Amino acid sequence: MNCVLAALAVLSLGWADAEVAESQDREQQKAEQAEFAKWAADAAASYEIRLTDAPDAPLELRPEPVLKWSNPEVGRIYGHVFIWTAGGRPEAIASLYKWYHPFTHSSHEFQSLALGALTAQREGGMAWSTTRPGLELRPLSDAAVPAKTPAERLRQMRDVVRQFRADETSREGDQSPLRLLSQPIYRYQATKAPLLDGAMFAFVRATDPEIILLLEARNEAAGQAQWSYALARLNSCTMRVFYNDREVWSAAELPWSVVHDRAEPYFTVQFR
Repeated sequence: MNCVLAALAVLSLGWADAEVAESQDREQQKAEQAEFAKWAADAAASYEIRLTDAPDAPLELRPEPVLKWSNPEVGRIYGHVFIWTAGGRPEAIASLYKWYHPFTHSSHEFQSLALGALTAQREGGMAWSTTRPGLELRPLSDAAVPAKTPAERLRQMRDVVRQFRADETSREGDQSPLRLLSQPIYRYQATKAPLLDGAMFAFVRATDPEIILLLEARNEAAGQAQWSYALARLNSCTMRVFYNDREVWSAAELPWSVVHDRAEPYFTVQFR
């Protein structure tokens, strides 16, 4: 009996130690997340981005991230996604993230969502300058005519987005599907023609955004509103997107020299 009691006592101590370690880990993660949130907000606010064809009007930074993400599969990493808008429409997006384990560096990952060129300044210097659009709007010819009310158009967008799927292939050659977040991470209403309505969706790994999908209702030249879509990368690996099982977009793996090129619509800068 004494042996049994001794064994139970050892097990109880082990459980207690595990609970203490788990509690300490939770507290550490809370502290990291709080520190990261301030770092990310300060980093986003340090950029001033402008459309090249509207140089006198800086884009508006949305102060709250449109998405907060982590990826426990690869380590303790936290990311916040910010957007810069013009008249409500997102023109630039950045995923700002920081490692706490097993690495310690941070990154600012940018993607232009503009239909033209843009520039960004940081701390008085040029941080980013593109010469071409960040994405291409394509019509959804088989989609219904955009509805009359915002609520009805949102239902249409949710129906349309379910017909998309995506996958990516890592630099090591491993292909895997991406998960579509069913709710838009950002919804925007028109403030100037031809835009009528729009929403931004994300394909993610864990909760880390890999591909951005924009759906927009636009009043075209003929006066008839129509749905269009556009896709943009938030990773440098190979990606594909399908609509009704037909491939409609692909993005090849980018060399590291291109990933860090501040003249590209997609680029990443790393800080150690």
